[in-house]
Amino acid sequence: MNDAAGFGFFVVIALVVIGFVIASQVHSHNDLKRTYERIAKRFQGRCNVVGLWDRPSVNLVYRNAYALLDIYSTGGKHKTYYTQFRISWPDSHFRCEVYPEGVLSRVGKFLGMNDVEIGSPQFDADYVIKGSDVRELREFLSLEVQQSIDRLRALSGTFDLYLSVSGGQLLIKKRGLIRDYSELESLVLLSVDLFDQATRASTEGIEFVEPKPEAKLSLKEAVCQICGESVTLDAVFCRTCKTPHHKDCWEYYGACSTYGCGQRRYLVQRKR
Repeated sequence: MNDAAGFGFFVVIALVVIGFVIASQVHSHNDLKRTYERIAKRFQGRCNVVGLWDRPSVNLVYRNAYALLDIYSTGGKHKTYYTQFRISWPDSHFRCEVYPEGVLSRVGKFLGMNDVEIGSPQFDADYVIKGSDVRELREFLSLEVQQSIDRLRALSGTFDLYLSVSGGQLLIKKRGLIRDYSELESLVLLSVDLFDQATRASTEGIEFVEPKPEAKLSLKEAVCQICGESVTLDAVFCRTCKTPHHKDCWEYYGACSTYGCGQRRYLVQRKR
């Protein structure tokens, strides 16, 4: 075989391998998309896929709270994927972080908060607990919530979990791409069960009231409850509760993300 023929044979083999890899990736992506579409149908939500290679996500509403099931990637050369469930939390001031010691790499950092013991020996031994108020942490981490956290940790056999409450959002994060429908369904069911158990104790005595008409629109330390990022540019405000959002995030959800609000129209602050 001459050099030209050998080179041509090598090119053909390389193209076949590349084609096989691309076909495998497309098949895997389509399987993941179909799983998320089934989840959207199961929970009467909406599956979102924009481009061919975009990771799917599902928007849903649970007890008037807006939730998002999606996939997070750390980026970089050695990416780590997480499947996460986020849902609006009624108290925007409450902050909490819970994760197993030595199992899941830190995916969040709450400055100025030390590890807290809540008086539950086994749970205190199994998890790192951080928060801004010890009393509120103990109320939030009731026995029922502790049990929900343990079940979520054991899901899919990875025994890892990251949970946080910050900026009016409850976040539950599991390492890996959960592709299996039954496991993804269990993640959603266990997450909303934890939400139910936690809100029973944590929102007791909280009264939701309409803001005064003269309430100021402020972006000071504002965090969008949908994406979890700071709101600085392209901001809109709920007409009812004046909660700030990114305009794109509002239009993505179609309504205010504040628990129990449900307003579908927003305000735009005039530029001076």
